Amino acid sequence: FNNCPNITKVSIPKTVTEIVSINDLSYLKNLQAINVNSENEKYRSDGGVLYGDDYGENAILCYPRAKSGTSFTIPDGITKIGYDAFARTGLEEITLSSSVTIVDSYAFDESNSLEAINVAAGSNHFSSENGILYSIDKKTLVRYPIAGSGGSFVVPQSVNSLYDGAFGGCLYLTSVTIPDGAQLGYHLFQSNTVIEEVNLPSTIETIPGSTFMECSSLTNITIPETVTKIEAQAFQGCGFTEIVIPSNVAEIESDVFYLCEDLTTISIPATLTTIADAFDDCSSLETVYFGGTELQRDALLEQLDEDDVLKSEKVTWVCGTYPAP
Repeated sequence: FNNCPNITKVSIPKTVTEIVSINDLSYLKNLQAINVNSENEKYRSDGGVLYGDDYGENAILCYPRAKSGTSFTIPDGITKIGYDAFARTGLEEITLSSSVTIVDSYAFDESNSLEAINVAAGSNHFSSENGILYSIDKKTLVRYPIAGSGGSFVVPQSVNSLYDGAFGGCLYLTSVTIPDGAQLGYHLFQSNTVIEEVNLPSTIETIPGSTFMECSSLTNITIPETVTKIEAQAFQGCGFTEIVIPSNVAEIESDVFYLCEDLTTISIPATLTTIADAFDDCSSLETVYFGGTELQRDALLEQLDEDDVLKSEKVTWVCGTYPAP
């Protein structure tokens, strides 16, 4: 459905048994309704909304992006909210029925009008507080609504895990504090261009892939000393000018700091043995403070392409000094 901006309705015949990449429907910006032939055994529609079997679950699969209305309640009997099911819609409020037991990651992705995700009474799996979706026991934060309350947010102490993309794209959230013991999901803050401050748990060991990708207003962050690994694209496109890589980190995956165009100073510990192409297109980089010897530095640089910024003549390495003074 790429480059099909004028599609307003999609009709699915009775013979269709599988729709590959069903989430592509959510990219049709003028789609008002999805209609399914009543004799189709896998898919069905109600009010233009697509439902069907999803790995054995009775799922809502796609709410049309241009369907009228600002609120929607998931019908009783639906057990799963599929991947991208409400992505890019104009809904302001969504209510989960008590029958919902599974919410896929990114189910509400890029829903820029969404102010609240509520849960009907009687649910044994999910709860909601101030429009934020949690597991019933509040040990998992599932989704902070993209257009939810702005300013600062402190994740409850009960939370020990955060869904992939839980704060992704939030329009007004500028500061988040995450309690010790909580595990971060992938893409946790991705495309949150207003986030300025994140206080990470002092207990985490890994920064997952794309955690802060495209957080252009994030100008300062402290990575806890407990961290031993930073995964691919974790800080891609962030706005900070300097970063200290903790002394226990042994591995940095590719593109971790890709396109951090304001980054001028980095501090790298002697413990780092695997660096990949972590600093591609860090065009302002000037100084690397390295805790190891020149021989250790050379061993790191041997892993990189000749045109890597860390090999650039404009970048000064200060060996034996960590962190930056």
